Amino acid sequence: MKLVLFRPEKLNPPLRGEQYYDRLRLNPGTNHRSEDEVKKLLAHPDYAQHSEWGAIEVIEEKPTVPKKTTVESGLDKLSEEDAQKVIEATFDIPMLEGYLAKEQRKAIVNLLNRRITELKKGNA
Repeated sequence: MKLVLFRPEKLNPPLRGEQYYDRLRLNPGTNHRSEDEVKKLLAHPDYAQHSEWGAIEVIEEKPTVPKKTTVESGLDKLSEEDAQKVIEATFDIPMLEGYLAKEQRKAIVNLLNRRITELKKGNA
């Protein structure tokens, strides 16, 4: 299994919901996909452009998280892109809520809210 991060707001034009790549559906946020599904996604004609825009990212099941990220330090010292990677790789709801309490950037606040909702619904 691999994780596919899908950020529809980075598409051109930006989207809000899921996106289909042939018959493979990607929901906003974290998607768990098999090796075969990832191979089909990588072969899709739109994949290269969407990846370049940062809308799609395929990562291993256990992504690397920068060491300097803790609830105490928050996400404010990270760039928006690094903060997004940390949020997508975090499965701890109290930690995400701690980040949310300190975060000021609207895009990161929206991403935190979406991730917390995903985890509470069990869709992560």
